[in-house]
Amino acid sequence: MNKCVKKITHKTAQELLNEMIIMEAKSLLKYTDLQVAEVAVRLCNQNPSNFSRFFKSQTGYSPKAYQTS
Repeated sequence: MNKCVKKITHKTAQELLNEMIIMEAKSLLKYTDLQVAEVAVRLCNQNPSNFSRFFKSQTGYSPKAYQTS
């Protein structure tokens, strides 16, 4: 599967999944009253610390900074 995805999109399947998670996380952070911890559990079943690191590595912003911007 990864070869097919990479051939078409020039991205790995994991990169595409990460993009989808980040897009949904951004939406939840901006347009709902959910806290970062709630978004972390809802999307990735992760603790808030791991989710924050993941979000920052993908976007350059902490989830809290993104939410308040």
